[in-house]
This record gives sequence, structure tokens and C-alpha cells, in this order.
Amino acid sequence: MAMDLLKSVSIGRFGGAKVARNASINVPKAVLKSALSGVPAATLRNTVSAGDAAKKHLELVFRVFEESDGQLKSISDEHDRIKASLSSAQSYKWDEVLDPLTPPEERNSNLTELLGQPNSVPAQHQEGLPRYASALLVSPSKGEDSFTDIRLDDPIYTTRPEGQPGTLIYRTFLQEDGSDVSPWHDLPLYNDDGTLTFFCEITQDTTAKFEVATAEYSNPVKQDVNKAHELRHYHSPMPWNYGMLPQTWEDPAASSSILPGIGGDNDPVDVVEIGGRPMPSGAVFHVKFLGAFAMIDGKELDWKIICINRDSPLAAKLDTITDVEREMPGELEKIMQWFKTYKLPDGKPENSFGFDEKPVDRELARQVISETHDAYKALKSGQRLNGAELSLR
Repeated sequence: MAMDLLKSVSIGRFGGAKVARNASINVPKAVLKSALSGVPAATLRNTVSAGDAAKKHLELVFRVFEESDGQLKSISDEHDRIKASLSSAQSYKWDEVLDPLTPPEERNSNLTELLGQPNSVPAQHQEGLPRYASALLVSPSKGEDSFTDIRLDDPIYTTRPEGQPGTLIYRTFLQEDGSDVSPWHDLPLYNDDGTLTFFCEITQDTTAKFEVATAEYSNPVKQDVNKAHELRHYHSPMPWNYGMLPQTWEDPAASSSILPGIGGDNDPVDVVEIGGRPMPSGAVFHVKFLGAFAMIDGKELDWKIICINRDSPLAAKLDTITDVEREMPGELEKIMQWFKTYKLPDGKPENSFGFDEKPVDRELARQVISETHDAYKALKSGQRLNGAELSLR
């Protein structure tokens, strides 16, 4: 895939940008970043204004990334392809740009010449822009699409409460770099280390039934309500951390190839995290997935993926469902029984389970995750009609 130099969002060690602060730059399918200073990492989205780029202090590392199976993977030979498209004089400067031993000042000077960037910026464009390091965007050849979400480092997430806790209007919004993001749409499903992203809705040993509001913009966390429109609580504390996998969806109109004939529950895939340490509601973690229970709630298939926080002391010992039974005897039975009977106090029948009430192994769980990720992509792209009025932003 031949690459063409596009534009520089910023250059040098001064505050400023080449384009007007309100102009937009399309972030293409591959991005080069260079870590010239210790500025924080940030997420590049489909379009980013020069002003936004400055305010977010984009950390830059010279790597080329391409999407594959929902993950960003480095493409080692793209640097050579870019170099081949440059003149001999430009090629030399490109080598200097990529050389980690090149002093920042020389790197910026080389980028300036490569991109035709001015050495100074008018004062009116500097107002309100902090100092930051060089940024270089590259675009693919014609016909390539842009990413809708490019993640080049682990971002730092925070939460923003809205409303009074304990009321029907209380919400918790996930934030990245001070802006609201959706835990359903903006978090990656897979991480570079092979783990999954787990968004915690319910903290272990609590009773409030919190969940991602899939019908609301940015999908904040809210507390569910019962038929009387009162805040819902479980009749006994949830013994595990409980939440969801981003970018997954259990399609009510489609059945799983693993358990055919039953449609999904119209929600992201649920996660039961068994690490034993309480996780805050609204927090983001990397987890190892170990297997899954095929819970059937009425006529809906509601998968429960069994995971463990990668930072849990037990994580190194658990890779499969068999490992869970060995290291935590009786835990899987406890999970199945809790979800089987937790609705009985409300006068509802027991839930049932496929596969003789036994969990499926890691490979089948991987297939569940893959199929529900595909269903999500079809919903998000418009290929699948959004008949339930879910918020896809």
C-alpha cells in the first residue's frame, strides 16, 4: 500500500499549527507518530481539528498501523515504501526523521523541509495553543478508507457523573481526555496483548443493577428500573464484577451458530469477572477470557463470558475453563446457579442454560465473541436495520 505524505498537524517545539484552528484533517488508514517528548497519548478519530490536536497533546511515535480483525498491527515495511516515493534528498531526511538518535531539533527541521512547513506561525494562530512536539500524518493511496477510531496507546479513562446518585436521572459518563466517549462504541474489543476490554457496570458485592444505556447518546451507565419504575436492586449482592464487551451485540433476529434457533437479547455481550477484587462501576480493564455460559432468559440467548483481570494474582494460572475448576473449585457451578435463580424473588421463572448447564471452553467463547462482534459491525454500519432505536454514537 503506497503512502503519500499528507499534512503536519504541528511542527517544532512552539504552539501552533499549519492549518486554521477550525479546519479539519482527515485521519487516514495509517498514522505515523513520533515520541519526541513526554506528552500524554491520545486517540485520533476520523477527523481532528488542528486546535483539538494541540489541546489533546498528541504523543507521536513513528509507526504505521493497519486494522486486522479488529486490532491495530504494525506494518514494518511501510517506512521503506514511503521512502521509495520520495526524492533522494527527501529520502535522506526521512531516514533522519525515523532515526531514534536524531535530536528533536534536527527531526523537526527535517520534517519542516519534507512538509514545507513554515518556521513560524502567526500570533493569531498561537493563542490558546500549548507547546507540543511534531506530528506527522500520512494518507494511503486512493480508494483506502479512513479508520473511524485509531488507538495508538492505552488511553486514560475517567468518569463524569451527572444528576443526583440514587435517582432515576443519575448517569455516569465515560471520558477520555476530558471528552465523553461511548463504552460500547469507542472502546476497542481486543487489545494488543490478546486480552479483551472489559467495561465494568456492577461492582462485586453490590446490589444496584447498573447497565450501559444502549438507547442514550454516548451510552452512559444508568441504574435499571423495575416494572413499577423504581430503581432496581438484586435481592442478593452480585458475587463478581459484572459488565460488558464493547463492540459486541447479540442480535435478536439472528441465532448463534454454536446454539442455533435462539435469538440474542439486543445487548452487548455480558462479562463475569472472577478475579476477586472489586472494580469500580464505569471503569475499564483488560481481561483474559476463559470460557462462557449460554444462559437462556425466556426466549433470548444471553451469553456470559467468564473472564479474569489480567492483573489479578490468579491470572497467570488461568487460561481455560479447566484451569478455573482446578484453581477455584466450585466457582463455575456457583456462577451458573446464581444466574439461574436470581430472578426467582421477583416471581419470574428460573433461567435455563445450554450445554447441560456447563460452560463452553475458550475456543467456543472466542467464536461467540467473533460472531457478536460481526453482528455489532453490521448494526453500526447500517447493514443491519437498527429497529430497536439503539444509540450508535
